[in-house]
Amino acid sequence: MKYSLSMFKSKKYPVFSMRDVVRIGIPKTYAKLLIHNHIKKGDLYRIKKGWYTFHDDPMLVVFAFMPAYLGLETALSIYKIWDQETIPVIITTRKVRTGIRKIMGTNVLIRRISPKEFTDYSYINYYGFWIPVSTLEKTYKDFIHFKEKIDSNTLRKLKQKIKKDKLKLAQE
Repeated sequence: MKYSLSMFKSKKYPVFSMRDVVRIGIPKTYAKLLIHNHIKKGDLYRIKKGWYTFHDDPMLVVFAFMPAYLGLETALSIYKIWDQETIPVIITTRKVRTGIRKIMGTNVLIRRISPKEFTDYSYINYYGFWIPVSTLEKTYKDFIHFKEKIDSNTLRKLKQKIKKDKLKLAQE
């Protein structure tokens, strides 16, 4: 019988795990070999242990750290408030090593937040993928929470787009 990972190449599965491969009926020992061969060929990328993607966009890495969302400077870039290129900033509740990691040849910043503060994100269409991104109000609160500096021009743009009543409700 010939096994294939072709179903994971669609936009329906931006990221998949070894567990997902075994679930579709591929024996684990053969799944490891199949994944190894795809990585060696260069069409499959390893995100972290047991997590892979066929797509070369580092923003999709967020799915391997769920529950998580893209936040801080990345959210500002997605909402077109920040004009600069930025590395993906993933905010998660999982107990993972935080800091900068090299994933798919690019740097990714992992930040951890308590489950109590894990709120206010939505899924945004990003080049055909629905990715979790913090709302503008949550982005503002995260800048304060993580004590991140933001230039005055960007802060002004952010404050103009924030819905003040939503921010007040979230603080109560």
